[in-house]
Amino acid sequence: MKKLIVSHIYNEEYMLPWWLQHHRKYFDHGIIIDYHSTDNSREIIKQYCPTWEIVTSRNAEYNEVEMQKEIFEYERNYDESWWKACLNVTEFLIGDFQSLTNTQGVLFVPCLYFIDDQELRDSSTLSYDKPLWETLKTGLDVPYTFDFRGSRAIHTPNFIYPSGRHFRRLINTDRFMIFNYGFAPMTEEFYKRKLQIQNLIPMQQRLMHNGGAHTDGSNPNGLTRERFVEFYREYLPVENKHFPNLLQRFGDLSQVMNQFLNQL
Repeated sequence: MKKLIVSHIYNEEYMLPWWLQHHRKYFDHGIIIDYHSTDNSREIIKQYCPTWEIVTSRNAEYNEVEMQKEIFEYERNYDESWWKACLNVTEFLIGDFQSLTNTQGVLFVPCLYFIDDQELRDSSTLSYDKPLWETLKTGLDVPYTFDFRGSRAIHTPNFIYPSGRHFRRLINTDRFMIFNYGFAPMTEEFYKRKLQIQNLIPMQQRLMHNGGAHTDGSNPNGLTRERFVEFYREYLPVENKHFPNLLQRFGDLSQVMNQFLNQL
């Protein structure tokens, strides 16, 4: 069976080389929905994945409802002989891709949520020539992301995703894991990426704390660099009511990472 990956981007030139180099090994085709990027994102996609589609979003903003509808319209062009996944460019699907050869269904894949152990990392410690997980190995294990981030779905039947594509409290596979680099690496380039995405999120959704990793619902003017440093320290315990001291629970994920990396 073939495999399709979909993502949506806005000025993602920093993360794309890592994300594309990984997923092009395991997916037969990719569709990247571009929200009118002004950087080199399109050129990078053409460089690493020249046969993948780059389509311009019909939406001017990151409206969650309209975003999920648009993703569905592209995925439904591929029948149940295809496995489909929609991931952010901070999310890397790791696991036993060979097991998808002759099976169908829906797999709810949990995530490891990586948090950099350096507030401002020197970008020279990283290279596009090696995966992020060879350098960045600290974060939150699955028990602490079960409610917070939930799972992503990889699936053969077509359906419209729920808001944010989060499937909380759902896990039905031990063959895959999402390596989610939502708070890593904390380089200057990554700070810039975090701060600029809020410009696409409608003000009403900002005030409702939607897109919380990129916005500041308490400030209608948006997220500032100074607030982000504070936000970085506070976001996880503030966001998650079940685990109020979540940020204190992150640690070395090497052991659980290797369980899935060894299946690639």
